[in-house]
Amino acid sequence: FCSGLFAGFSKVKPWLPVASDYLTINVDTEKGDGESYLTKYKELIKLRNNAAFVSDALKIIHVDTQVFSYVRTHEDEHYLVVINFSDKIWDGDLEKLSGLGTVVYDTESKLAGKEKVDVNKLKLNVGQAVIVKNGDEKWHMP
Repeated sequence: FCSGLFAGFSKVKPWLPVASDYLTINVDTEKGDGESYLTKYKELIKLRNNAAFVSDALKIIHVDTQVFSYVRTHEDEHYLVVINFSDKIWDGDLEKLSGLGTVVYDTESKLAGKEKVDVNKLKLNVGQAVIVKNGDEKWHMP
């Protein structure tokens, strides 16, 4: 079914047409690939259901022509979201934040689940986005 009608993404006619390459890119092929868009969306949906992302507590950390970053918070749980919108590698400095955390989401899957990272010294490739969780670490924010 998945590589058939509507590429397995819907049982009813979607509002946008199915891509012409649906025989090779469909739910069957995407669900077995840890790097697929389907997998990435499932990871984001799981995070979106976290109390920190449902709450209205949002603090902008850094905005410039290249990167946008903010922290979502619920009680002592903090998530830093950093998105590089530019066509250049970003090796910047988040001056308003310091501490360690664990990458829980990475569009490139290179940093996710690895050892602790310094939230003030992240390096992002072109178009890369990461979400870092504080865990037991205390973050310093103004």
